Parts: sequence; structure tokens; C-alpha cells
Amino acid sequence: MKESMECLVVSVDQGMAKVRVKMHSDCSSCGLCEGSDAVYYEAINQVDAKCGKSVILEIEKQGVLKIAFIVFVLPLLVIAASSEMGICFANFMHLSGLLVAIILSGMTLVPTFIFIKKYDEKVQSKSSLPIITKIINE
Repeated sequence: MKESMECLVVSVDQGMAKVRVKMHSDCSSCGLCEGSDAVYYEAINQVDAKCGKSVILEIEKQGVLKIAFIVFVLPLLVIAASSEMGICFANFMHLSGLLVAIILSGMTLVPTFIFIKKYDEKVQSKSSLPIITKIINE
């Protein structure tokens, strides 16, 4: 889902622009930024907007719930599932269940953290940057 907002271009550099977005009433309850009266974004300048122009900025809204799930819940689910599998395997092989569960959990957490790192890089990549789509005042 994309969100559009009006903002002001404050600097331009090689196809990118720094824009200032005036905060609105929803921002008072958010708490994600410092709480000043404006937020700054780096955006892809696909309409070649110049400094001082008012523009429309489109931002891809990432699902906060989805990101929180991937970062916090996914590792816990991996630990729980791999521990259970380790205990079942240890019982079947007549080994120490706790030791096998710890080893298997550690082995499965490594790929999980690699996945989270790759996901973070994807979210932070240029494809997820805001895009200037229209110049309001010519």
C-alpha cells in the first residue's frame, strides 16, 4: 500500500532529492521520529524536481506488524520448533534431549538471522525508497 503526501524539495543530487514533509495530526501519537515539526526523507527524483518546489511524494507503507513478526517472533518460533525436533530426535536416538535441542536450535538460528539480515537489506534498498511522482507548483 502506498501513501501520498505533499512535501518540499530542500536539496537535489544525482537523481535523488531530500524532501521535507510537514507533520500532521497523526504524527503526534506515532513516536517514530524526534518530534520536530518536519520529517526529512531521501527520495528518488523521477520528475526532475528542483530545490524549493512542492511535490507529491509516494511512500510504500511497510506493514509494521509484518516487520515485527519477522524480527521478533520468527526467531522464537524457530527456537521452539527446532528444540522440539531436537528433543524428539534425542529421545529416538537415546541421547541427551537438552544438549541436542540446544545444538539444533543454534544451527537453525544462523539461517534465520541470515534471512532477517537479507530482508532488512531488501527493505532498506533503493527500491523501497520514497518516489517523487509529481511537481505541484511549476
